[in-house]
Amino acid sequence: MPSLNWIGRQAVINHYKEMPYHLLDTKKELSYNIEEAEGNIIVHGDNLVALKSLLPYYSKSAKFCYIDVPYNTGNEEWIYNDNVNDPQIRKWLGQVVGKELDDLSRHDKWLCMMYPRLQLLKKFLRDDGFICVQIDDSEGAHLRVMMDEIFHSSNYLATIYVQVRYADKTLKQDMNFHKQIEQILVYRRTPKAKPYMKSEEYSYDKFTYTIKEKAEGREIELGGKRVVIFNPGEYEIINKEEGFKEGLKEIWASGTILDGNSSGRFFRDYLTGRKEGDGLGVLYKVYGIGEDMYDYRYFTGPKRSNATKGKYYQGVPLDKMSDDAESIKSIPNFYDMAADFGNCRHEGGVEFKSGKKPEKLLATLMEYFTREDDVVIDSFSGSGTTAAVAHKMKRKWIAIEMGDHCYTHVQKRLLSVVKGTDSQFNWNGGGGFRFYELSVPLTDRYGQINKSVSYEHLARHIYFTETGHSVSEDDLLEKPLIAEFRNTFYFLLFENDQETVLDNDILAEIKKYNGTKIVYADRNVISSTHLKAHDIMFKQIPYQVEVK
Repeated sequence: MPSLNWIGRQAVINHYKEMPYHLLDTKKELSYNIEEAEGNIIVHGDNLVALKSLLPYYSKSAKFCYIDVPYNTGNEEWIYNDNVNDPQIRKWLGQVVGKELDDLSRHDKWLCMMYPRLQLLKKFLRDDGFICVQIDDSEGAHLRVMMDEIFHSSNYLATIYVQVRYADKTLKQDMNFHKQIEQILVYRRTPKAKPYMKSEEYSYDKFTYTIKEKAEGREIELGGKRVVIFNPGEYEIINKEEGFKEGLKEIWASGTILDGNSSGRFFRDYLTGRKEGDGLGVLYKVYGIGEDMYDYRYFTGPKRSNATKGKYYQGVPLDKMSDDAESIKSIPNFYDMAADFGNCRHEGGVEFKSGKKPEKLLATLMEYFTREDDVVIDSFSGSGTTAAVAHKMKRKWIAIEMGDHCYTHVQKRLLSVVKGTDSQFNWNGGGGFRFYELSVPLTDRYGQINKSVSYEHLARHIYFTETGHSVSEDDLLEKPLIAEFRNTFYFLLFENDQETVLDNDILAEIKKYNGTKIVYADRNVISSTHLKAHDIMFKQIPYQVEVK
């Protein structure tokens, strides 16, 4: 499988593993109706650090991720600088990539910025989850190869093309090419992910044919099936123009059809090449094939000496014969949303001069990839469109934004949503959210657990680093037991203002659990023999707490 190489790749490819976990501080004055937040959160801060810090709480919990990433066009007029010149991004590149920064092209910088973020976002997705990344052709080719590498090419599903402006819209005069189309790359986390397809009333419009037999024909056997051959003049194919339930649909037996269904394969294996013996323009009536109201299917052979193709005539499938039958519609890979992009500037009560995505686009994607109560994540929140639409569609959401418009746009917009002053989609308001600021790392510069870390913080962190799974605060068991996973019990003895000890009193409490027991504490006074006898593993705080 092809992979990308760029200056700085080796510095960032494992960077997300080396980053410390940080705490998240709740800002009550920027939150709203916390009692009904139901997991909805806004996080202000570097989205790479924020994603790593959220992992212990949201690993494998998101059904859908949408990100509208910096396009890297070199245009600095956006509120979100999309030439990867954002001071925080440049500071991060300087710290991580180091001296190589001076040699980086803007494409190298963009790849350095995006790669670890996509690696982390993958960890948030459920096995049946999807990620959609919107981009234009400035970095579209690089993004495709990078996502193939991170998510695997077998999980690439489609590229959706979106018309974002009209052909006659005036752009900068120094542009040689008029950009009308953007791309959305769609990947699944694993093959367990299945889109929610839309259905419509089944249409009989294409079933317009009927075939009239004017003679008895000549009977033979082909491929173990009874076949009646009608010569030209012994049958008539009638097109009634209007479809009807008992009608037949005409299908060319060519291309992928020859391998794709039983009728195509029968034509390929038994009817191809018979024109020399049967003649041109004959009709074959093959019994015992197909799943419609008839126990036969008609095939036509070539009508000209230099032709090889034929047709077959299929009835309405049996499962589509009822009056309430439905058909599944494929997901379109093109949407003309030029009008919506042109009119969304003031959506949500926050103005974004350029680059803002219309709510209609996000709603369309969420209808295919989510259902009510699913978790939606956007780590490049911009003006907060993803979270706003998710809330109105009764999804849970995580919005991360590093710029100041986390306050001026995202928080402001979500506040209007929950209060009901943003009434688009006939929304009347309700719910709430928590607003977080990134805080200190889990450990201080001396390697000690930071004073602001609570038992719940550390317990959920330990459970995640031990198991790779998140546990909610409500699912934490009674102290000192954190939780059980695959017959291993995890215990935490932790007090921020005093030393904790694994002693005989604690041993008596935990040895009753039947399975492996892992105990985190500041100190242990039980002999290794006794620990082994009771299948207990001691891990010392803070030295054996994984902090990266």
